[in-house]
Amino acid sequence: MGFGTPPTVLEGDYSTWTIYDSFDDADVYPAMLNQWAIANKEESVFLLADTSFSAVRKYMIATKTLSLPVVNYSFPAVSTEEGTEISVLGRYVCGIRWVGGVGVGIGIWKNGDLIQSFSEADLGLTTNNVYSVSISRSGKYIFVSGKRVATGNVGWVVLVGS
Repeated sequence: MGFGTPPTVLEGDYSTWTIYDSFDDADVYPAMLNQWAIANKEESVFLLADTSFSAVRKYMIATKTLSLPVVNYSFPAVSTEEGTEISVLGRYVCGIRWVGGVGVGIGIWKNGDLIQSFSEADLGLTTNNVYSVSISRSGKYIFVSGKRVATGNVGWVVLVGS
């Protein structure tokens, strides 16, 4: 029995996020709210932009690969605090937990309720070095920039929802 095309699902139904990937990125400026992850429609490619370095890199979800940077570009429409911290319909919202003016973790809200939080240690980031958080349009992927414990370098942690 056909009734036409099924509706497009704009947001997923996620309740838990886990670390999918973590990697260094020399084009992450070590300061609050300078980086943004911007997903394509399929959420297979993300542009990782840094407003201080005016650099952008492409990250491929399936292969966990990061391109070389393209420099001298600015993205004014996404370089504000409202940037990419909310899913397309607003079911999911991410925020940075601030203590003493520094980022110490993130929180994820679903329909107005805090459902999961991560400290910097949970994310594999050093103390007081969580810089930014971005969520994909469906809510499935969350990108957090900061200083990584594993290498001591700046970079990204990618979370995936289930």
